[in-house]
Amino acid sequence: MSLEDVIKDLDSKRDFLPMHSIKQFTAQIFNGLKNMHELGIAHRDLKPENILLKDKEIKICDVGSSKILDRSDAHMNTPYVVSRYYRAPELILACNKYDFSIDVWAVGCILFELITKTPMFPGDAEGI
Repeated sequence: MSLEDVIKDLDSKRDFLPMHSIKQFTAQIFNGLKNMHELGIAHRDLKPENILLKDKEIKICDVGSSKILDRSDAHMNTPYVVSRYYRAPELILACNKYDFSIDVWAVGCILFELITKTPMFPGDAEGI
């Protein structure tokens, strides 16, 4: 099941994820990202739907938008990555020079959603 499924299930039951589980899941996501980032890879599409959970173990999936970020080709990065609710400000502003912090921003948005069961920045339009 994905974290999105967990959030929807909790919401339907009018229940919340225990804080120790939120901390455990967030730490695992950051550990996975650390490994990716150390290899120079940015995920670029982190969202609850792309984080799988089995037996309290997190797996980051759907790496189809992932890219090796190289400072020498920063001008070649597309700003249209990351699902709307989890998109960092520099991507909303269509900057094509960005770094791994876009993934960290997305994790912050996911953390908020794990706590509140609602997206931090919901919307139905692109941009600002």
